Amino acid sequence: YAREEDADLVATGTRGRHGENRFLIGSVAERVVRTCPVPVLTVRQLDESEAPARP
Repeated sequence: YAREEDADLVATGTRGRHGENRFLIGSVAERVVRTCPVPVLTVRQLDESEAPARP
């Protein structure tokens, strides 16, 4: 799809992991990163405990 659309970058979200696996990304995002012909930006979703405090 990235080639068909002549994309310069693909962005994808990931839920991320905790503990020992905290640096791993979800299986779909990992597959995109490994197979995509253009650079991929992954953005990890924050947990509620990591979200900024609201005034």
